[in-house]
Amino acid sequence: MSTEPTAVVRGVYANFGRGDIPAVLDALDPNIEWVEGAQEYLPHRGRHRGPNAVAEKVFGMVQANFDEFAVVPELFHEAGDVVVVEGRVTGKTKTGRRLDAPVCWVWTVRNGKATSNHNYHDTDAWREALSA
Repeated sequence: MSTEPTAVVRGVYANFGRGDIPAVLDALDPNIEWVEGAQEYLPHRGRHRGPNAVAEKVFGMVQANFDEFAVVPELFHEAGDVVVVEGRVTGKTKTGRRLDAPVCWVWTVRNGKATSNHNYHDTDAWREALSA
């Protein structure tokens, strides 16, 4: 596996798409800082540190709230150890509501591991999808 920043990030998305969560977590630095929006209605909100926190507080939210969920990276922009990814998140909640929202992920990769991931979502689309 390449340790180039874009290759590491592409691997995260490919493994997530295949459902290979152990491979996704293996690409994360032990001290990764994963930042989601702070809105109260986001079950995955806030800052999460370490792969276990990401698995539980972010990926666990997907399983708890969605019957279908996908992250769709569209464009990758590399600037040194930073990779900006433009894309979409799509899904169907357990209550049958749909999510289709633009998103931007800003990754930092050092020594072949993702050390941070800051997520910029269309939070209004999340609110709509997660509302009762």
